[in-house]
Amino acid sequence: MPCWSMRAEALLRSGRAFLYEAAREVTTALDDGADMEAVAAVMRLAGARATQSAAAAVDLMFDGGGGSAIYTRSRLEQCFRDVYVVSHHIMASPIHFEMVGQYFLGRGLQFRR
Repeated sequence: MPCWSMRAEALLRSGRAFLYEAAREVTTALDDGADMEAVAAVMRLAGARATQSAAAAVDLMFDGGGGSAIYTRSRLEQCFRDVYVVSHHIMASPIHFEMVGQYFLGRGLQFRR
């Protein structure tokens, strides 16, 4: 199996692992009555990271697919299109990295710029 497919697998699994870990933290935090702003910050970070990891994984596979990947009948083309639709949704936007960074610097969780 080509190296790029293993890199794609690692990206996908690491993004998923962070997202699942954050979801477990949310459950624990809700049970313990933790600061919901901190919980929201971590979930935003995990969601944005998982989306970027998935997009990077699809990019690797799409590039590895060569010229046949560009046709609409190709499963890689469908995955490429789908992952980039998701990456443009506000809940998966890279702006969450900035928002969470501001939160960790003590500025609170800003929901708008």
